[in-house]
Amino acid sequence: MNTIQAIIILKNGMKKYGSIVGSEFRHTVLFIPGAETLFTNTEAALSLAQYIPVDEIESIDTYLK
Repeated sequence: MNTIQAIIILKNGMKKYGSIVGSEFRHTVLFIPGAETLFTNTEAALSLAQYIPVDEIESIDTYLK
């Protein structure tokens, strides 16, 4: 699974740590919270997926390992 490690900061101040799987699908970001080690089981990782509306996001910080 091709992912980007990121910290998403929402407009309400909440921070979410995990991976971005896709973006801009119907103005949302597909985000899976947690560590990359979860991605050895794709089905389990996708069960944790969250669709975050773009208009709720203050910023996205990506980082490399």
